[in-house]
This record gives sequence, structure tokens and C-alpha cells, in this order.
Amino acid sequence: KGEPVGNAGEVERELVTLSEVPPHLLKAIIATEDARFYSHPGFDIIGLSRAAVKNFTSRGIRQGGSTITQQLARNAFGLQGRSYERKIKEIFLAMRIERECSKDQILTHYVNRIYLGHGCSGVGAAARCYFAKDVQEITLVEAATLAGIIKAPVAYSPVTQPALAKEKRNLTLKRMADTGVITEDEAMAASAEPVVVRYDKT
Repeated sequence: KGEPVGNAGEVERELVTLSEVPPHLLKAIIATEDARFYSHPGFDIIGLSRAAVKNFTSRGIRQGGSTITQQLARNAFGLQGRSYERKIKEIFLAMRIERECSKDQILTHYVNRIYLGHGCSGVGAAARCYFAKDVQEITLVEAATLAGIIKAPVAYSPVTQPALAKEKRNLTLKRMADTGVITEDEAMAASAEPVVVRYDKT
């Protein structure tokens, strides 16, 4: 009847439009990954400076200071490893992406490409995998959980590492409150909730 019956690939992907993604999920991602997303030209000089100081004091590359656009560039062009050369390439690619795409187009590509663990690329597939629901139905708590695991979806998986996932979720909620996209009361109430998943890879 013209509908897909399954997916034979190793990576699950369910393409979504920006209008299909709940605002609180977009706000959670931006608060966690790139609070100045709508104001920078592809790279965030404040974030890069903070990462540079951290790397200098730790005598190694510990932080990258990557924006959402830089993460998209890294993902789309398959940039691997941690090196200053890769970071420079990433920045120039991000600047080019920013010149050729609107912020909403960049964010749409990002939410559909970002790897979220258990073979899921994009928030559409992750919503079904972790919570057995359409991304439009994602709650604030679930949105913060997804945003919280972006940095390391395997290490912070709510399926295998619920305690770490909750820790990262609550940090996301705090950042959302700090940036004013939710209230302190909303953050506190959401932080008190347990991590609940309905893991479904069928």
C-alpha cells in the first residue's frame, strides 16, 4: 500500500521536519550542544576559547568546543580523530555550510543525522527506539534525556546506563533553566522523575 514494512540497514533513520520536532526537544539540544547557535557564523569563539584553555591546562585535546554546525560538518564529511588539523577543517566546512544553508536547514539536517546510540541516527528513530513513540509525542523529560546523551550515546545510554543517563538529563534540564527556555521549577520537577524507557528495536 505504499508504506515501508521494515528496514534492512544497520542504522535506523526516520526523517522528520523541524515542525514535527517538539520545541522543548529543539531547545534541549541547543541548550546542551550550542547555546549561541542562532548568533554565531558556524563556530563559537567563546566555546573555542574555553576549550583551548581546558586543553592547554590538561596538556592534550580534551574538549573541542564544536557547534551544532561543526558537528554536522564532521558527521557529513566523515572527519575522524582528534587533532587541530581536523578542527580547522571542521571550522571552515561549518562556515561554508552556514553560508549556503539557513539556521533552520542546518538544525533539520542535524536532528536527522545525529547518532543517538543503539543504531539510531536522528531524533525520529531515537524516539521510537527508546520511548516507543513518535517524536512529536516526546515529553520534556524524554527530550532532555535524548539531548543529554548526544556527546556519548553509548556511554550514557538510558537502556544500559540509566544512572549516567539521568545525570546527563538533569544537567541538560539545568542548562535549559540557566538559558531561560524553561523555569527553575520545571527543571526541578523534571529532574525528580525517574528514567523510563520502552526500548524497542523490533
